[in-house]
Amino acid sequence: MEFNVRDKRVKKWDKLVPEYRITNDLEPISVEFKSYPTVEQLAEMCVGPLLATWSRAGDVNNRRYDVYNLTDEDKMKILYRAMHNNGFLPGFRDMINFVLCIDGIHHQETTHLYRHKWSASAMCTGDNPQHICDIAMPESYEKLGFKDRYLKLVDDAMNLYCDMMNTHEISNQDCRLVTPKTVLHFVYPTMNFNELMRFLGQRLDLQVQPNEEYILALRTYVALCEIYPFMADKFNIKNKSNFYIHETKTNFGSALFQPNEENKEVLDWTTPDDYLQKSKDELAGSDDSSILRKIQKECENRLTELLEYSKRTWPYLYTEEYKKDWA
Repeated sequence: MEFNVRDKRVKKWDKLVPEYRITNDLEPISVEFKSYPTVEQLAEMCVGPLLATWSRAGDVNNRRYDVYNLTDEDKMKILYRAMHNNGFLPGFRDMINFVLCIDGIHHQETTHLYRHKWSASAMCTGDNPQHICDIAMPESYEKLGFKDRYLKLVDDAMNLYCDMMNTHEISNQDCRLVTPKTVLHFVYPTMNFNELMRFLGQRLDLQVQPNEEYILALRTYVALCEIYPFMADKFNIKNKSNFYIHETKTNFGSALFQPNEENKEVLDWTTPDDYLQKSKDELAGSDDSSILRKIQKECENRLTELLEYSKRTWPYLYTEEYKKDWA
């Protein structure tokens, strides 16, 4: 669509009719890094901040910090130690800033994003009427026979929204409150590398996080590794949840689900009756045949490919010598 600055951004409507589309809640989730420093830029910029402890005033802007005659390989080793292993000065990771586009998420996921330190620009549902939209439906609804009832609720809500909008007597800001919270939208968050690591470390957890949030974190991690392939073995996406295991020993642990297979050790000090529901592995929508597992496998395969690319591109990062001298 051609952009004309003289066109009205908000167009008046005459008679809105629902034109929504029902989609799975996991497949539409996508993440793209819109703004980021390249590997080459990071390798150049990291030297000054990370070697600041051993530099002198007046050296940096005159490039005298490079008294070691650092090669590209040296710089990459320094960068890897800082980003992958959190070595040197942790403040450097706050200097690496990103802008992402996260698309295909619904309101429930957005509320969890508020728990992290980032600012964002998001889709406006006041200027943008919601009669045309995608609406998510978890796979579990269909598997257990609740699809028709859910679709009726959605249809009633969307027709009510359009009926109220068409009166032109109710604020569109009030009308939008009746739309399902599973309407999909997008957000452009900005954050630094440290906060991104905290987000991934918390949300790449299928034990306690909602399926949508786990897939959002997984898509974000794969997108990060697309631009920085050497990060592809930072997280084990099937690893046990150390946070869940630790908290279960206290009075503040999540008792929502019985432990998944990788977290069974918590049953050494708890019983199945201590939990509200059976394990996520056994629930509809998380079983081996689910869309969740299909996406998880696709992402796992892509991470393997990216790690192999990293090993071919920077083989010196994976040697025993590097681990001994740098890690």
